[in-house]
Amino acid sequence: MNTHRNAGAHRRPARLRNSKIARGVLSLLTAASVGLGITVAAQPAAAAPNGNVVVVGDSYAANPDQYYNTFRDVDGFVPDNYPRTAGCLHAPNSWPQQLNKRHGVPVNDWSCSGLTSKRAIGRIDAAARAGDIHTGTRTVVLNWGMNNYGPNGTDNGADIFNPGDVRARYLAETRTAINKVRTYAPNAKIVMAGQMSITSNGLFCFLNVVPNLPAGLPVPVLSDVERWVRSMQSEAATRNGVNFVDLKSETANRGTCAPDNERFVSGIIDTTTPNYNMIIHPNLKGSNWVADRISRAL
Repeated sequence: MNTHRNAGAHRRPARLRNSKIARGVLSLLTAASVGLGITVAAQPAAAAPNGNVVVVGDSYAANPDQYYNTFRDVDGFVPDNYPRTAGCLHAPNSWPQQLNKRHGVPVNDWSCSGLTSKRAIGRIDAAARAGDIHTGTRTVVLNWGMNNYGPNGTDNGADIFNPGDVRARYLAETRTAINKVRTYAPNAKIVMAGQMSITSNGLFCFLNVVPNLPAGLPVPVLSDVERWVRSMQSEAATRNGVNFVDLKSETANRGTCAPDNERFVSGIIDTTTPNYNMIIHPNLKGSNWVADRISRAL
């Protein structure tokens, strides 16, 4: 496992250099988590079988169909058989689902679009009440961070334009989340899964319409946010003694600017990325890759 820290990445970061650019990036993050997520109380249920794996992640794990997620509150719009847990939709081909299908791992997916470190605490409590996180649970995979810099990041009072404030609150809330997992599932391994790469060498390829000619622009603030998220995920893992899977580094050449057949993450206007569910989210190739990678960390 990669548990090293990205030295100096969070050493007293300054406020975002350009608030107009920052707000534009936050608009991208809003689009990237189009469903802000619904957390409703889980109903008591029989415990999941021993040896199960629980995933608590954001929309990069849940990855639901964008239209279903956007209009999920419209009666009858989302098919009854579309996967969901406690109000949050999950794609049938999301990486937690693929972890089950490709590796035979019993998975209980508590991921939710728009999840932040604060909201993750409630999802963990709900998963325990539902009987999915328990003393026989094998592994709990935690996967959040990017939304702490988006609109939902204000849910804990953070100044989302101040990376130091975001980091401090993220670390405190993630510690609380990890301690809750250890209380509910004292025998479980805990894995912190990182954020996949979106940009490549500072470029965000929002326009992918010509085969193998992704069109991108430098978006320094988005690159900064990716770097800050990776650093605070790694730091949280190190501080709390859990395993860190550095998906950002491992997918560095597979973001929005990669060749079509190597790309793991879609752009915004995108007709050349195969099999994606949401803009700026993993396609099927990316979800399969993450499922395979996480299977080796369990």
